[in-house]
Amino acid sequence: MIHKGKKYRKQIFCAALIGLLFTQNVWAEAETPTPDTTAEATPTPEPTPTPTPITTNDIEGWPQMEQTNGDSSCLMDADTGTVLVNKGMDEQRYPASITKVMTCLLALENSSPTDQITFTQTGVNEAYSGSSNLYTQVGEIFTMEQCLYGLMLKSANDFASQIAEQVAGSVENFVQMMNDRAAALGCTNTHFNNAHGLPDENHYTTAHDMALILREAVKNPEFVKIAGTTSYTIPATNLTEGARTFDNHNAMLFSTSPYYYENCIAGKTGFTDSALNTFMAAGQKDGRTLVAVSMHYNGAPEVITDCKNLLEYGFNNFQVVQMSEPDITYRNGSVTIPSNATAADVVTTRTGTEQTEAGEMVDQTYSFHDYTLCSGAITKEGADALDAAEAGAQQPTPEPTVQVKDETQADIATAPEKEETVPFPQRLLTKTYLIIEGLILLVLVGIILVIVSAVKKSKAKKRKRKRR
Repeated sequence: MIHKGKKYRKQIFCAALIGLLFTQNVWAEAETPTPDTTAEATPTPEPTPTPTPITTNDIEGWPQMEQTNGDSSCLMDADTGTVLVNKGMDEQRYPASITKVMTCLLALENSSPTDQITFTQTGVNEAYSGSSNLYTQVGEIFTMEQCLYGLMLKSANDFASQIAEQVAGSVENFVQMMNDRAAALGCTNTHFNNAHGLPDENHYTTAHDMALILREAVKNPEFVKIAGTTSYTIPATNLTEGARTFDNHNAMLFSTSPYYYENCIAGKTGFTDSALNTFMAAGQKDGRTLVAVSMHYNGAPEVITDCKNLLEYGFNNFQVVQMSEPDITYRNGSVTIPSNATAADVVTTRTGTEQTEAGEMVDQTYSFHDYTLCSGAITKEGADALDAAEAGAQQPTPEPTVQVKDETQADIATAPEKEETVPFPQRLLTKTYLIIEGLILLVLVGIILVIVSAVKKSKAKKRKRKRR
């Protein structure tokens, strides 16, 4: 009992000592004041905005495009429709004056260069300080050609509204034409509300949609001629004695400019406080045409430099390959792929048929590593011929027939290999051997049993003799 008591006393003493140490530690933490760091805290810096990613850089085997400065960009091959660079290209933005590319396109398609335009209050209302204009007057007469040069080079807003009224009878009717034409070109995120691009919450588009519009515009030689002109003069009119001379706002066209780009054939600048800087340009090199659109930029130098870099990237890193023969191609038989790729890397998928004035056509899409490049169409007869050729190529080649000649038999053709059959006498002989082998085995077993039994009996007799 005394021994156990000593043991318990030691345990109680250890527990008390641990408890005392723990209590002292808690008191020490409770009595230590928490330092006040609020006065000394450094303000958290504003996070650096993450640039909009260039999603085409994620395509397997796709050439890498360096990061651009703005929020939205699109580079498109105007010949095939393949998007080569996508940086926020489907985000809706205010376009500012690049709107005028659509205005010019519709005017070229629905008027004559020699048409006379008499200015009304509709156009003159836009001729105010702070708005880009040519200070027109009510009743002043211009030709449509003069107005289009003023629209694209000077970016005159008064010319834009007057062109709209001249072509469609009213600005409202012209705006409807703009939206209809945009939809026909495949634009899905665009709504125009005026002909000039001045701020309007219901006037918006995307870099991708504007690339589609510019792609269509550069198919028109008159548009390229106008938009690619560096300087233009409107002579005296019925109300103005002096000539009006103005330069193109597109610095890519001037050889003396630091932003000069020898491959640029057309373009349009834009700026408003809400849209910021916008720019679109078309380039042509080695028989290829590319269009670049950049939107929502802080600075004209940045937006024009990025467009130039986009065009150079496209010309230097891509090629056009033919996917269907010209005689069966109804629409777009070519695709744009990286320079180090081949037509074998492109997957063609049939997507349906369409009825046209030329007959039934088969629609198809082309893709590169699951990235849709563009779509096209071939004739139904051409599609059937391709299917027949492909089916023929997939059929196995039959083995050649070998003629075997025997002195006692007629010529026969060798048949495909099959299981060999054993003649009946040979099968009977094999069964007989098996029966004999079985009988021999039984005899041997019987002999062994007899020997074992005899040995046992002999041993038993010996044991009996010993007992006697």
